[in-house]
Amino acid sequence: MPVEMLERIVSNGRIAELHKARKCFKCAECEQPIEPREYYYSITWAGSGLGSINFPDRAHMGCVMNFLNRRK
Repeated sequence: MPVEMLERIVSNGRIAELHKARKCFKCAECEQPIEPREYYYSITWAGSGLGSINFPDRAHMGCVMNFLNRRK
């Protein structure tokens, strides 16, 4: 069964964009590592300025919907 990879997801004022990791990151939802060459979503707040763009949250493809639906 193929998995659909959406390039961009917009939900609750957040924008998640698909990227391929060049180095190791930590998932904001499950706190497990995102390994190099693994696809992940970079999540920013819409209209929040450079702080969100320069330091986005990152989440695994399987964790992104839980993260976007969570209230901060």
